[in-house]
Amino acid sequence: MDGKVAKSMRELLERPPRSALPSAPASAGRISEEEEYVAFANGRLGTRAQLMIVFQKADGSLKAFSYTHLCGVESDNPSTGFTVIFTSAKKVLVRGRNLQRLFQLLCLHKVAEVVEASRHEQLQSNPDLLLVESIQFADEGRFRT
Repeated sequence: MDGKVAKSMRELLERPPRSALPSAPASAGRISEEEEYVAFANGRLGTRAQLMIVFQKADGSLKAFSYTHLCGVESDNPSTGFTVIFTSAKKVLVRGRNLQRLFQLLCLHKVAEVVEASRHEQLQSNPDLLLVESIQFADEGRFRT
């Protein structure tokens, strides 16, 4: 019986995570002509929540924060933007359109990365789709790009 349990657990761990949305491209900000912009990647490894959240700027630069340091998420209108608050006075301001789903998944620790769209992607995007227009980082409460 232990062999069957170990085998089923191994199969479960090796199974790719189920995701309602496609993963973000692995090209670190360099999206080819064939690939479409994806605002964020989500999902879990088995039943475990994501350990880190990665914010990717349109220029390809990345900044990652641990979910264990997440204090909260604030917004007056989650559709147009929100502020992610981490310990040590670290904040990330995310602005865009149709961001409600991203806001919900972030609160559930299911977002692996948030990707800022390039100017070209912003102009070509369907206005009804989720789009991250800007990501700003703040240290000690002052935002910078």
